[in-house]
Amino acid sequence: MRLIAFFLIIFSTSTANAECISGDCENGYGKFVNEQGESYEGDWSNGLSEGRGTYKNAKGSKYVGQWKEGAITGFGTYYYSNGGVYKGQFYKYKMHGAGTYKYASGDVYVGSFRYNSRSGKGVYTSVDGWKYDGQWAYGKKDGHGKLFSKNGDTYEGNFVKGKKEGVGVLRWDNGSTYSGNFKNDAFHGKGYRTYANGNSYKGQYLNGEKNGLGIYKYANGNKYDGQFKNNEKSGKGTFSWADGGAYSGEFLGNTFHGTATRVYANGEKYIGSFKNGKKHGSGIYYRSNGDKFIGTWKNNLKDGIGVFTTTKGTKVQCIFKSDVLVSYTKV
Repeated sequence: MRLIAFFLIIFSTSTANAECISGDCENGYGKFVNEQGESYEGDWSNGLSEGRGTYKNAKGSKYVGQWKEGAITGFGTYYYSNGGVYKGQFYKYKMHGAGTYKYASGDVYVGSFRYNSRSGKGVYTSVDGWKYDGQWAYGKKDGHGKLFSKNGDTYEGNFVKGKKEGVGVLRWDNGSTYSGNFKNDAFHGKGYRTYANGNSYKGQYLNGEKNGLGIYKYANGNKYDGQFKNNEKSGKGTFSWADGGAYSGEFLGNTFHGTATRVYANGEKYIGSFKNGKKHGSGIYYRSNGDKFIGTWKNNLKDGIGVFTTTKGTKVQCIFKSDVLVSYTKV
């Protein structure tokens, strides 16, 4: 608002090309104009606007409301040349206190202002379909608030400098939820996420992705408990199937990779190396009846020399090629 410069000029009676064109511009009611096309018409006291008056400028802006000691102070309405309108409290030319700002875009803010900035409790409604109800500081969402997105998602929690930060709850329109810590608008720290398909995750996040220790549960009863990196199962962990089977060991890029123990629902077990989700390298396979095979695997198939041992102690050296027994010798 270009008000300060104007009033410093018109309230100096010695200023050239500025004059009182009607009424009493000292102590009474009068109209004052300057060469820039700005004017004030209203109450005066000791040569200063005091009481109620109207200010206009050449660009089409207008203020109607209260004045004190030559400054816009108190309740009034400012009509901006761009189409915006503010109605509420002012202090020394600035929006300060409770008010309503209708922006030229059609957006509306109703709440508290501090020295021309949204500050305190307020509600901002956008023509784009989103709405924020909560605390503000220096024109940005700051403190506790509730954000309604145009797609139906909602967030309730803490904001810092316009972004989600601290503890909050995000609810998606499809029924998914996230409750936990945020930083810079992203999941960060401890959090609990539920998905529309019935899956859930509880654990650590870093910059919006699962990172660190966590537990991911599937709607079908399967579960992963272990380490994550960049949203993928990576590191040490245990994947449990609903049928009783389990894999406990190393993961990489969401797949079995490294040394691990795989227990099957039928009671059989494999201890050894995995690569890209398959048995690969040295390992020991235990059958449910107690027999075991020590050997090597390639892409989930027995491949190379191995020793088969029965529960009675009989040992047979075997040679496999792509899971096909090539030869064997009793040892």
